[in-house]
Amino acid sequence: MPVKENPPGAAWVVVPVFAAAGLGIMALGAFVMFARDVIREESGALVFSSEALGRHWLPRRIEKREVEEITLRDPTRLSGGSTVRVGGITAGGRAAAPRQEVLVRSDRAARRIGGELNEAEREWLRNTLPAMTAG
Repeated sequence: MPVKENPPGAAWVVVPVFAAAGLGIMALGAFVMFARDVIREESGALVFSSEALGRHWLPRRIEKREVEEITLRDPTRLSGGSTVRVGGITAGGRAAAPRQEVLVRSDRAARRIGGELNEAEREWLRNTLPAMTAG
């Protein structure tokens, strides 16, 4: 049974799809890299969002009266940091200790913030948020 060849120019149908996917992944990476977390007070609520390109993205409202907990905690880790050894090469292992983050939780929502802050800034944020919710 003879093997059918692709028709001439068939690659021009597939290449734009992969190029668009690659550009989308790069744009998402740039968004994550340059976005910053913002906390705003709006009519009895704390609004957490990411700011990039002059807009607030993915806002999440937590009513001040519903805030149950504001604590410092270790971030959730999805992997146990296992080590893989192939031949003479070892990959994986334990990473550096993860930085703590501030958790703001209500019965309806939770928001983790401040993982990229240094210890003093994180402590300031943890001490300031209860004052914001008390008002």
